[in-house]
Amino acid sequence: MKTAILLFGMLREYELSTRDWQFDKHLNCDYYISTWNKSKQLINNFKNEYREYIVTKELLTQRFSNITCDILDEDLIFRLPTSTQAKMFFHWKNVYRLMVESNKKYDLIILVRPDCNVVIRSMGYVENDPNDNPIGNWEFDENTLYSDDLIKIRKTNVKQFANEPFHYLCNDLFFAGAPVIFDKFMNVLPDMNLGLNKYKVWTPHIDLGNMLHSADIWPHDIHPFYVYYPNRPTHAYKN
Repeated sequence: MKTAILLFGMLREYELSTRDWQFDKHLNCDYYISTWNKSKQLINNFKNEYREYIVTKELLTQRFSNITCDILDEDLIFRLPTSTQAKMFFHWKNVYRLMVESNKKYDLIILVRPDCNVVIRSMGYVENDPNDNPIGNWEFDENTLYSDDLIKIRKTNVKQFANEPFHYLCNDLFFAGAPVIFDKFMNVLPDMNLGLNKYKVWTPHIDLGNMLHSADIWPHDIHPFYVYYPNRPTHAYKN
């Protein structure tokens, strides 16, 4: 199955997560990434210590030989204080643009953070039958967006939304689907032009959930991918 793997955002602890990815084992993959030219990596969870490193194409191609990169200077893209979610939307649309401009045709598109753990599973279970082909048996609906969780409905304590009864919340780690639903998905997102400061208030998951609800896109969580939350190592790296 011809697949585009779209990676977005700061690399963080990507080398710990991606070393166990099995996309290439089961899929015919091309990789695309929109990221920053600098990344912070947690080196000690107990002491909240980080190290900063420079991101280069050479660094990325050590892990992904067939990757198309857009490595950007965050300070030039967002000159004003801007929420993390706005930056995430920017990367989503930018990495999707890289894929579209390649003029390659794909059966499946996967959008995932580079520091997420992803396991491919059989028939909805974590443990794979060695004689089974978990991807080959997946008959996905081209009009369905797949994610690591369903949209949730709940009341929020964010002051900005204090007078509203409830909101839709959506996870933002992993999405998969056919090109037709991904095109609709990307068109739902606002254009994060240079200097745009609209999403200054940090409302993680709420803005995205409300956008998907308004567009009548309801992510489905039954698929062959088991997504762990991002790696947060507790040991110190050696320089």
